[in-house]
Amino acid sequence: MGRGSGFVLLIALVTACSSANSLQNACIPELTCKTHLELIEEPTNCSSCADCATDWGSCNPGGFACKQGQLDLRADTDSCETALKDVSAQYIAHSTEDAAGILSINKDRMGETIAGTVAFDIVSPGCVPTFDTPCAYTFQGLQLSFADFTIEPTDSLTWSDGTLTLTGPVAASDGGGGIAAPPTTAVLAFNVSDGSKQRVAVAFGTVSFSVFLDSTSLMPESLLVEGAGFSFGGYAIDDIFLDAPLAPQ
Repeated sequence: MGRGSGFVLLIALVTACSSANSLQNACIPELTCKTHLELIEEPTNCSSCADCATDWGSCNPGGFACKQGQLDLRADTDSCETALKDVSAQYIAHSTEDAAGILSINKDRMGETIAGTVAFDIVSPGCVPTFDTPCAYTFQGLQLSFADFTIEPTDSLTWSDGTLTLTGPVAASDGGGGIAAPPTTAVLAFNVSDGSKQRVAVAFGTVSFSVFLDSTSLMPESLLVEGAGFSFGGYAIDDIFLDAPLAPQ
């Protein structure tokens, strides 16, 4: 093999080792290849917590990455202290089994959103939203939960217990077309395992979401959520989407 061919091979191996989908046997002793689990890196302003009882860690901005069924609703606590069943809000609703969701990672659809819960208050009780007289609302919290998944056949990682948490309060308004919140920072987390080895993936990104009300009862009828911009180093969450009917808690 000539010097030019050897250089091309070296470049190819470096590229393979840096990819989340590379085969580990492509590495050579002079190069450092990370395992798939080691490709998960947390942002500098996030910290993970594998042993915490109610959260997976936190980010700044964004707050806590609450575990499934928990929210951080009290500014004087450093944890996700409130169980969803104990949330004190005027409206608490969760998605039904008819929800349609997508989770895309590294440009491939790998999992599905399975549940969403939202808690919010109306600022002016009795307000009927119209274009000329919008009603003001405050979202206290939002949480999405994700079905476990494994990225196959490219690696052996299992992603489990995934949650997206938005910590309020977030001001929103309804001019007759649904309660729309502005793009807001949220925190996404998974417990990722490769056999007996584990690592918590936590990162922050942006979500936009709306709650649509029944035109007659003005009760929550459906939830629409879109999110992007979450990165775990070698794994990027390209798209989060949920379109779900809501039922009162």
